[in-house]
Formats: sequence, C-alpha cells, structure tokens
Amino acid sequence: MKTWNSPTYQQVERAALRIAKEHGASEIEPFHMLAALLESNAPGSDHVLNCLGADKATMQHECSSILRNWSAATSQNDADPQHSEAMYMVATKAIQIAHSLKRPDVSTEHLLYALTAEIREIPAIYLSNKGVTNQRVRMCITSHF
Repeated sequence: MKTWNSPTYQQVERAALRIAKEHGASEIEPFHMLAALLESNAPGSDHVLNCLGADKATMQHECSSILRNWSAATSQNDADPQHSEAMYMVATKAIQIAHSLKRPDVSTEHLLYALTAEIREIPAIYLSNKGVTNQRVRMCITSHF
C-alpha cells in the first residue's frame, strides 16, 4: 500500500522544522514534532487528545517552557535542522500504524500514536505522564477513525 502524508501532517512537519530552527537545534527531534502537533489545530490528533481528556492548552504551554529551557542549554545553529534518527523512527512508526489500520495516508493521529510508541523518547514519557499512553491512543484511533 502506498502511503501519503496528509496535508495536515505536512503542515505539522513544517511547523516542527520552524520550531527546531527557532530554538537553534541542529536536528528536528520528536519533541519538536510534539510541540508542533500541540500548536496545530489538527483534527485527528485533537480528537484523540479530547477523547483521552488531555488538556491541550496546558500541554502546549508546558512544551513551550521545556523548549525554551532546552534551547537555552544548547548552542545556536543557523543551518536548517535535519530529521534526527529518533524522528525517523517516529515517522516510520506513524506509517506502520496507518498501514495496520488500512489508511491511505498518514495523519496527525498516527503521528500522536508514534510519539507515544517510542518509550525512550521525551515525548512518550511526557505524554504518558498526562495519561496519553500508546495503548489509549491506539484504542481511541481504532474506535473513532
């Protein structure tokens, strides 16, 4: 099955690049993607977060604070950030979940699932602490999409 990134996913991906660049990162990390996802009004991921009772506004504010502290601790970089290895793993997982659900495109709900799946990454730990776990996201996706 050929998989395409939905326009909304592409918008979130461009926002992650912008966020990484604004914070002087040399690579786009999963946390940049999470911040971009929370900043967006993407219907897929927003629906899942609402389904799980997550407070998106609070999460967005906390992610912004984390990024400010993170960028203050790292050196600034003027080059365009590239995807990190961890971000490639997240993108691959998003494609896998879309395929497993027989979806022709990868959308933001698949991205949210993938961010919760990489348990060693900061977004998964952060989201889990907010009750947004991999199992709960998958359950919401399969029952509502």
